[in-house]
Amino acid sequence: MRPICHLLTALCSLLAFATASNAQVPVLAQRVHSASKTGAQCVATLPQRPAPGAMLVACIGTNAQAGNATMSGGGVTQWQLCRAQTSTRSNAQIWVGRVDASPSRTCTVTFSNSQSRIEATVAEFRGTIGALQFAAEGSSGADTASIATASSAPIATSRGDLVIAMIATANASEAIPKPMPDWKPIANSATNAAWTACGFLVANAPTSIAMQWEFARAQDYATAVAAFRVGTVPTAAPSLRQHASNQMWNVSSLAVPLQNTPLPGSLLVVCHESNSSVDSRIQGGGVAQWTLCVSSAPAIVNSEIWAGIVGPNPTSSITITLGTSPNGAIASVSEWTGMPSPLAYQAELGSGPLGGTTARAPAVYADRHELIVAMAGIHQGANTIGTPSQSFTELMQSYLPSTAQSAAYRIATQPGPVSTTWPLTHSTRWAAPIVVFGGM
Repeated sequence: MRPICHLLTALCSLLAFATASNAQVPVLAQRVHSASKTGAQCVATLPQRPAPGAMLVACIGTNAQAGNATMSGGGVTQWQLCRAQTSTRSNAQIWVGRVDASPSRTCTVTFSNSQSRIEATVAEFRGTIGALQFAAEGSSGADTASIATASSAPIATSRGDLVIAMIATANASEAIPKPMPDWKPIANSATNAAWTACGFLVANAPTSIAMQWEFARAQDYATAVAAFRVGTVPTAAPSLRQHASNQMWNVSSLAVPLQNTPLPGSLLVVCHESNSSVDSRIQGGGVAQWTLCVSSAPAIVNSEIWAGIVGPNPTSSITITLGTSPNGAIASVSEWTGMPSPLAYQAELGSGPLGGTTARAPAVYADRHELIVAMAGIHQGANTIGTPSQSFTELMQSYLPSTAQSAAYRIATQPGPVSTTWPLTHSTRWAAPIVVFGGM
């Protein structure tokens, strides 16, 4: 066996897909693969609209003379090229973008001239907040090479980093093999005479990534790999700098003014309840891109938790625009300092579609110093939400004629699962989202 294979086998023991025992992990929410022949465009339509704040990754494969593509759509204002690699006859490109407040299912790849074949795979990942930080490499080989490598030098990764890799071939004479270390496939265009394949993995420990595909026969290939920094372990507990809340009945939007202007780099977390069956939209606070971490819409009531990192131009007001109006709306906004950067999250949703007298937020795994925010929402007048359990500190409670909300938080003091419950005076349908913010 070649020496590099020994290295990659060792790397496999350090890499694993995230399990329930980890805290924040990137989650593949959806994906789509599309191809076009003899044209300058390829359109990829996701099954559902991506979530605001989600990360879209596009893996593009075409012929060597294509040049760099132009990406548009998906609700991404600014697509960024991570890596483009060209061989004698193949071209591989990885693009990334953050979904803004106007998500779209359709993503379009455009070249300046017609291509013999374009393949595009678009994937939505959730679990990151803030700027997209990455390192990227690529490699290529002619028909004399049977082993395809993804980079001339390994990429150093930290625990929790998301690694995206792809390979493009001119016209493979065999099925594209699984790489080493193994990945979770995003898309593979065909089992034989394949053109492209792409996948992802999550680093479960600090290591170096050097992807490799071992063909039986020599192939022309181009490969690209991008490692996205997702989270770092908190070194100290975050601090609650301020909190504000507001509620109004029969409105189309709700403003929540903060007593103090938030600090650049702070984390703003919004717990929001409304009578709308469609997700709301948020702007303000100096956050360039708000992230919808979790929502119960449209299945049951509408309980949402949003988060965003304050940028260089903070403002003291947050505005929430309801998905449908007029409706009742409640919101809690908290500002947190001392959070790690980059920042990642894991979200879970508990719900009681058949009713009950206890609202239960499911368990999330949290490491020491990580922030856990949870909320309970109900849609019933003359009902009361009690105090949250498991040492959660309640930020607020608020009541409108037909909806109510409680928001609470806890700082983890040791690694382990964290959950909470709220007693309800009367049985009713409820939703209880929970989010843990921190590292991996």
